[in-house]
Amino acid sequence: MSAADFGRARLLLSQETPPIYLNHEGFPARLHIGAIAALQTGHLDDEVKRAKQYEDLCSALIHAAREALTLPFEDLEYRREPWVESNGKFGFHVTAAAWIDAADVAGWLQSHGDVCGPLLALWFKARGVACPERQHHHPAPAAAPASAFPLADWAALVTYRKANPGKDWGFGNQLDILGTELAQRTAGGKGKSAAQAAMAGELNMSRQALCKALGRQRKRASPSATPFPSESVTAVRDGKRPRKAA
Repeated sequence: MSAADFGRARLLLSQETPPIYLNHEGFPARLHIGAIAALQTGHLDDEVKRAKQYEDLCSALIHAAREALTLPFEDLEYRREPWVESNGKFGFHVTAAAWIDAADVAGWLQSHGDVCGPLLALWFKARGVACPERQHHHPAPAAAPASAFPLADWAALVTYRKANPGKDWGFGNQLDILGTELAQRTAGGKGKSAAQAAMAGELNMSRQALCKALGRQRKRASPSATPFPSESVTAVRDGKRPRKAA
């Protein structure tokens, strides 16, 4: 481990929310989703590229942990703000972050065919976890692209979703294309329901599933959305604590 890499990892973790401060004990056994994404993308010099990959990785990890339930995590509270309702009842808004074990993150990356960046590798090494590596047992044909992303347009998205119906919508620019296509089809007051039904048919999926994906796109694009997508905000009324996620 070089001093420069450790120093950069330490700086990145201290700037996350909630911040993580590395001391003489080194890396903790678990990191929250924002911290994991920061380490995985921290070696990139291009700030725009790093921010985009950070957002995409956060989205994919959130889906695996909170929606698909394929990645074990624990919500840990780090902020509590009081509030009072109009009926006089009081409580708190509790904000928690999803923390994941190093071994589980490594397994998740391996299952997606991803390798760990040099800063994330420091965490894995410190916790005695093998860093995922690309498999070369069955080389891909020379003409095959390294990645499907970014997708060019709606037609490319339709082709990709038909070939990969179970893939996470959080990867790449799928949600961006989805939102743009709906906006174009409903421009000038055209019916949203009809447009959604047509899009769902072209994607070979139910309209309900399409609306769920669109909901994720709107939440991500909304200026009022939390800047820390790995957070969970829970209302606690009359002193009752929130139930922790499994």
